[in-house]
Amino acid sequence: VYTTADTVRFAVNPAPNTAPTAIIIRPSDGDEFFADSTVVLEGAGHDSEDGDLDGSALSWSSDLDGLLGSGTPLTHPGLSAGNHIVTLTATDSQGAQGSVAVGVLVKGPMTTIRGRVTIGG
Repeated sequence: VYTTADTVRFAVNPAPNTAPTAIIIRPSDGDEFFADSTVVLEGAGHDSEDGDLDGSALSWSSDLDGLLGSGTPLTHPGLSAGNHIVTLTATDSQGAQGSVAVGVLVKGPMTTIRGRVTIGG
């Protein structure tokens, strides 16, 4: 039994911050591009504490080309030739991060062949 003179002390532990979820809308896993073609990167991020994340919380990178930029959609002028793992990282207001990745193939630049074609001899 507590009286008005008794003091009760307790500590409240805040819920741990959970990492946000990152979602890549495009490109899709397995997509192919030419090295000189524009690539549009589009994704989203959601955090249980912050809700939907804005573009400034979304960062794009490639294992071959490094940091590609931030935001969504992000238009990139072209990736280097090769097999890329493109990663979208979402960062919440407390600094927790969640990432997702897709693999894309970037072929060498398109070439135009000019010349004369003769059919039938």
